Amino acid sequence: MNLRSINLNLLKTLQVLLKTRNVTVASRELFISQPAVSASLKQLRVLFNDKLLIKGEGGLLTLTHKAGMIKPQLEQWLKQGENIIGLNEKIIPEKLAHTFQVALHSQVSEFIFPKLYRYLKKHAPLVTVKETSITDLNDLSYKELYHFDLIIGVFKNIPKDYLTDFYYSDHLICLSGNKLLNKKDKITKKDLNTFEHVIGTYLHDYTHSISEPFLKAHGIQRQHRMIVTDIVLAARLAYLESLLVVISKRQAAFLQTIYPLKLFELPWKSPALTTEILYKEIEKDNPLIIWFKEVLHKCLE
Repeated sequence: MNLRSINLNLLKTLQVLLKTRNVTVASRELFISQPAVSASLKQLRVLFNDKLLIKGEGGLLTLTHKAGMIKPQLEQWLKQGENIIGLNEKIIPEKLAHTFQVALHSQVSEFIFPKLYRYLKKHAPLVTVKETSITDLNDLSYKELYHFDLIIGVFKNIPKDYLTDFYYSDHLICLSGNKLLNKKDKITKKDLNTFEHVIGTYLHDYTHSISEPFLKAHGIQRQHRMIVTDIVLAARLAYLESLLVVISKRQAAFLQTIYPLKLFELPWKSPALTTEILYKEIEKDNPLIIWFKEVLHKCLE
């Protein structure tokens, strides 16, 4: 193979195709049209005398044996090339123009995104964020999951080829809109069983949440007639209808800026609620991903 005859852009396209295994996703990452990616794949097949990618399951392409052998060598070669020509230079936030695709549980976005907006407006005005609310990772296909740069939430299982970074830890408390209860300094087990709750959860089945097994283990059977996925709605209902809502302390602090609800620590120490940042393993050295994770941590300060 004569290197002088190779368009280096083709190799970059091949790298992204082997990584994403999807023409649509590859076109998005490369900022070119789908037909252009398909045309490049045809040229690559001729160049390597191999199909490279064939139809697979779940909307994803499958690598041929030859493509599997090419992939690690191509990754290493292109990374070395990027280092040589300076593509991994330090990011200058005020000049960075990029859109980050972020998926997260709505309970996280409510209090992180206002701070994130203010930070980006001040320090990285050309950066945009496209937010998608999700409930459970199991609801997403691998193709849908791969679309996101970062996913933020509480995860029970980590998908293959993904890594997580610790984001923050929290614990459960009770917000009360009940004026009678709010005259007290502490909340009791009897109070939690007597007064009506509104259940706020991002899961389809709230019984699978962390809070429900914890409360049941301490003899709490929540009386309720409403289960909602929007924590602001849960707080509004608690305020208007004199209800209780058990949520995380960070969420509560945000909601208290909207409604005059009283915060009670639970009678028992609650389990730690660990929120993590999920991202693709192949992106662990990506300067854009590293920078954006740093920004997210600054939004907690």
